[in-house]
Amino acid sequence: MATDSRWSIDSSEFVLYIDDTGFDKICIAKGHAFMFAGNGKLIEQWKNWIAQNPSNTPKPPLEQDDSAISMCIANIETAAIRFEYRQDISLPLARFAGSGAKFARDCWLVNNNAQLAVNSAKQKDWFSGGTVAFFDFCSRQHNLLNSISIKEVQTQLLGGFVMYKNTGQPIPAREAAERDPEVKALLDKVVQGQVTVSAPFEFMHTPWTEREKAELYSVLDDIFA
Repeated sequence: MATDSRWSIDSSEFVLYIDDTGFDKICIAKGHAFMFAGNGKLIEQWKNWIAQNPSNTPKPPLEQDDSAISMCIANIETAAIRFEYRQDISLPLARFAGSGAKFARDCWLVNNNAQLAVNSAKQKDWFSGGTVAFFDFCSRQHNLLNSISIKEVQTQLLGGFVMYKNTGQPIPAREAAERDPEVKALLDKVVQGQVTVSAPFEFMHTPWTEREKAELYSVLDDIFA
């Protein structure tokens, strides 16, 4: 299981982003690996809930501010997928979610290697970047940190980068804000907590159905019983 480490906010002309924050899109609990995409605040709520060994604790929301999360849960011992929600691409032995899904899929079909697939997506997708975070189901080796909060990610974002879509070249965010009012306005919204970072995926603005929620809750109740 592997993901990139970029968190971003999309704008019409540019992408504001930060890499290698220490807030991973994968977490491990109760013999299962959980992988997320979507709204960063929601992902944090779910990661915190999972870390508490929750049992009967109320489950966090799956949608907030017109955005949702994607979730994939796999059993570490068997590698069986226990649950998946709106994975952008599904293959018999692999799942791909996020804006770089198509590029990762193309690499996977050639190399059958999750980390190479993520690296391939980083080269072609604005919203993918940074260190490849991974958990190896066979060896149990990983490089996951999960060491900071999403609020700290937002603070780091102020020292991140802006990539203009017409050039694809990164510029330090503070430098871009000095000459672009739109960048400055977005950074102000970050400071005020009016916007949040995400790991975008195709269905991020599609609500969960009641059936999908029930399926997820059933799997979680079984894992954390």
